[in-house]
Amino acid sequence: MGIFYFPCNFVYWRNLENHDSLKKFIKELLDNNPELLKRHDLVKNGLSTFTKEKTGCFYEEFKNHELIKTVIWDTIDQLLDTLNSRENTEKIEIKGSIINSYWFSVYDANSTVRCHNHCDRGRPVSYVGGETFYGAISLIYIVSDENEKNQTVFLQPSSSGVNAHEFLENIFDTSFIDEIGEGTVLVFPSNLHHEVTTIVKPGRIIFSANISFSHV
Repeated sequence: MGIFYFPCNFVYWRNLENHDSLKKFIKELLDNNPELLKRHDLVKNGLSTFTKEKTGCFYEEFKNHELIKTVIWDTIDQLLDTLNSRENTEKIEIKGSIINSYWFSVYDANSTVRCHNHCDRGRPVSYVGGETFYGAISLIYIVSDENEKNQTVFLQPSSSGVNAHEFLENIFDTSFIDEIGEGTVLVFPSNLHHEVTTIVKPGRIIFSANISFSHV
C-alpha cells in the first residue's frame, strides 16, 4: 500500500521582520521617481512601473539590497525547504535561479486587477551562462496597505482542476487569513491564476517578481 502526491498548486506566505526598513526604502524610491509609474492594462485605477520595455528598473542600483535578498532569495529558500519536506512527493531540485522581471504597483481607491497569471505564451525559457532556466514562481510583497483585509484571490479554473474534491475550481481568498497583510510575501506558481478584488483605501503598494529555475 502506498500513495504518491502529484505536484500541485500552492500559495506560500511569510511575514518579514525587516518590513519597516523595506517599506521606507520603497516608498522613498517611488516618491523620488514618480515618472516610472504608468497606467497598466491589468490594473483599474492604479499605476505600475511594469512596462514591456523595462521590467527591472533599478536592478543594478539595488540588486544587492536587502529587498532582493530578503523578499526574493530568503523566501525562495524557505519555500523549497517547505515543499521538499513533504513525503511521497517529487522534490524540486534546482541548480540556480534568476529574476526574470520585477515591478512596483500603486493602487488608488476602487482599484481592481483582473484575473490573470504570470506566464507569457506558456512556460518562458531563458538562457544564461549556458544554463536553461524555466519560468517557475512569482511573488507578491505587500509593502503598504491600510485596508482591513488583503484583497488577493487565487484560483484554479475548473478546466484545469484535477482532484477528488467536491469542486474542481479551487479558490483561495487571502482575505480570510488574518496574518496576510502589509509585510507579507506571497509565493505561488507563475501559472496560477489570481486577481485583486476592489481596494477600499488608496495607497496600497505591491512589489512583484517572476523567478525562473535551472533544474538539476
